[in-house]
Amino acid sequence: MCTRQSFLPDGITRQLFVDLALTVAFTLMASLVVALTFVPAIASGMLKKTKDIKHPWFDRFKDWYGNVLGTCLRFKPVVFIAAVVLLVGSGALCMSRGMTFMDMDMESNQISLTIEAKDDEKLDFKQLTELSDKVMDKISDIKGIDTIGATAGGSSTMNLMSSGKRQCEHVYIAF
Repeated sequence: MCTRQSFLPDGITRQLFVDLALTVAFTLMASLVVALTFVPAIASGMLKKTKDIKHPWFDRFKDWYGNVLGTCLRFKPVVFIAAVVLLVGSGALCMSRGMTFMDMDMESNQISLTIEAKDDEKLDFKQLTELSDKVMDKISDIKGIDTIGATAGGSSTMNLMSSGKRQCEHVYIAF
């Protein structure tokens, strides 16, 4: 039932997590097959020569738990009604909290952009920084911009979208 919930969302949430949900579903299926076939076969071989060991604390817990289950089985309608009330109550609480997983109306007060040469162009570091300065001057004229920062250099492990050894300039804008 929990795995099924992974397939219910719509939109971008479904696109992001459907592959993960399928992976979990296939893993659970494989685990079920192993649990129903391989584990009993191995356990039957390992449990042939066992000794009875007394565990007083476990025996007391087992007796207590047996009493609780016996009481629950004597009052089946009460247990069933309590389970339904808990299910409905948890559903109502869940709905009152809201169901938004990824809010697409999120507001952010910053943007980042990358300035780099076109594929057929070759810019040296000085030309790239001059171009970046021009872009930053135009951006700073926009009303409401508080901070503009830039880092210059080639691609790095922090910039996975960058390609090859091209020189680029990263500009961060906060408003």
